[in-house]
Amino acid sequence: MTKLQKYTILLGAIILSFTSCSQQKQLTILRDIGQQSDTLYQKNKPTYNLQPSDILYVRIITQDEEINKMFNPLLGQGNTSNMQAGSMYIMGFDIKDSGYIEMPILKKIMVAGLTLDQAQDSITSVAFKYLKNPQIIVKLHSFEFAILGEVKSPGMKSYGTYDLNLLEAIALAGDITYNGNRQNIVLMRPSQKEYQIFRLDLTDKNIVNSEQFFIQPNDVIYVEPLKSTLFRETTSDYMFFVSAMGSVLSFIVLILSLR
Repeated sequence: MTKLQKYTILLGAIILSFTSCSQQKQLTILRDIGQQSDTLYQKNKPTYNLQPSDILYVRIITQDEEINKMFNPLLGQGNTSNMQAGSMYIMGFDIKDSGYIEMPILKKIMVAGLTLDQAQDSITSVAFKYLKNPQIIVKLHSFEFAILGEVKSPGMKSYGTYDLNLLEAIALAGDITYNGNRQNIVLMRPSQKEYQIFRLDLTDKNIVNSEQFFIQPNDVIYVEPLKSTLFRETTSDYMFFVSAMGSVLSFIVLILSLR
């Protein structure tokens, strides 16, 4: 083996080493987390304010069985565990564009812009005007978000409880693909009148401290492809075109040579 060959192999090994390190940094999420003394992170979960099109499950319990049946018509019918998921939608009250929900006896109650606890307090205060010692349970029925781009299972996802972080949301989509850009994830968050756009770096351990680490209902998550992926796909298209043109030219030359 000549010196030139040895130097070429050594240079190739060095380039491969740097490339591997660079790829590892791109693919490793929450780099360096827990390697120092900073093993505890603040849980900055944002407050969610109810919006039009949200569905509230409201259960009202009183000492009057007739009133109970009016507000909870499916109670006592079938298996409770099987009924619970569907009944929350069937017995839910959707928030109108005006911000109100409409309930039997209680009529219209404004809940848009309130937190879930505030909405429960508001419904409870109205219920006490019409009912005797009611017990009120209020839950958010639908927790849906969309995840698109370089994930294994994109689409609309549902989650049972309102306590979901970005890593769990990605897990519900089957994880980010090899071609996904973990350093530039787009999060679209709707409010009543506008969208907020955030760009998140999953490789940065400090993302755990941010409010955007926690998913809210109706969020849209988009995982961009790596630039290297776009380059490979573009190069592949050009190579296919060059190969096709080469085949055509070869065919033409063959035809001309047979004359």
